[in-house]
Amino acid sequence: MAQAVTVAAERTSFSHVLNEGRAGFRIAGELETVNVRGDSGVVRVRMELQAPDRGSGLSTRLSIALGQTAVLGGQPGGGEGALILAVRPELTVR
Repeated sequence: MAQAVTVAAERTSFSHVLNEGRAGFRIAGELETVNVRGDSGVVRVRMELQAPDRGSGLSTRLSIALGQTAVLGGQPGGGEGALILAVRPELTVR
């Protein structure tokens, strides 16, 4: 299990390597669009979660409301364990 937080602007890519050196994971993606209206909004993001040592991963493109959590998951080809990714976009004003 691992956790990562990233800050990304619209139309930028991001990548994290977690637990490097043991059962590692790579999270990557691109924040495609951000649409904000008043207090709410939606982001469109492309996400990838890879477990190279297992030879498995998941990839998707989704729209998520700001402040809401999307949970993605799948079982690797070998049948042991599962890959689960929770994504929660939040707007940060700089």
